[in-house]
Amino acid sequence: MALIDVTVYTPNAPCTQCTTTKMRLKKKNIPFNTEIADDATIDRYRDEGHASFPIVRVEFGDRDPLVWSGFRLTEIDRLADLIG
Repeated sequence: MALIDVTVYTPNAPCTQCTTTKMRLKKKNIPFNTEIADDATIDRYRDEGHASFPIVRVEFGDRDPLVWSGFRLTEIDRLADLIG
């Protein structure tokens, strides 16, 4: 599998689902970057139907990105399998 780029967008305030998502990504040895979502980022993802944090965006190069919001154990495990 080609290199991936994982970004975890979080709010400025503490977020339990964000912390849990980052802990699970670390446990699965999936490298990621964390970014505090600004208003434009929040509006863009809200317009796409994402209503909770974290918002996780996985870039696969030429493929369409994988994006989800909230703590999604199945998505993290699926991602670990893809890059395994």
